[in-house]
Amino acid sequence: CKIKNVLIVCHSAGGMATTSLLNDKTKYLLPRVRGVAGTDTFFGRAQNKQIQEVYKKYIVNWVTSSQPLGTILSSTVPKRVSAGHNSHEYTSASAFPQIVSYFDAMLKMHKMLNVTSKDKELSKGSNDNGKETTTTNTKSSKKQPTFNDEQQTETENKEDGDKDKEQCDANDDPEVKDKDNKDNAKSDDKGTTETETDDKS
Repeated sequence: CKIKNVLIVCHSAGGMATTSLLNDKTKYLLPRVRGVAGTDTFFGRAQNKQIQEVYKKYIVNWVTSSQPLGTILSSTVPKRVSAGHNSHEYTSASAFPQIVSYFDAMLKMHKMLNVTSKDKELSKGSNDNGKETTTTNTKSSKKQPTFNDEQQTETENKEDGDKDKEQCDANDDPEVKDKDNKDNAKSDDKGTTETETDDKS
């Protein structure tokens, strides 16, 4: 439906027709009703709490009275105010300027509330996106090794490799081999001498 805002003016028995319309077309009307102005009318019984809320927030009934236009006569639901005229048939004309001002105010209030709601949604969405980004970055930093970690690993591997190389070089050095052979020969001679001594005894 392309209609975004619904404003209703009802006079005399028109209040009952408005109630029937709200009860029968609740799904379509309630999201769009911005204001209902009754002129010396009466309304029927609301079928649900949603329509009762419309009665409380959006309906004003301008009724016959000797009081100045707009004087609040009672705080009943819907609200009753003076139409500024004592004759039933002239209440609409008498109250019309104030009804137009009432509708303007209701439309402005709806627009302001709508903008505020959108701002809150955008702000909430931005905060949620910020939290998700922070969480993702934290997880990523835990999974990926840092440059310092890689450098430390390379250093440890290099040190282990240098130790192995030194050990291999020592084993292949001729001087070291010759020294080991001499030590082994001395050990063999000593062992032979001890054996001969035992035989003589």
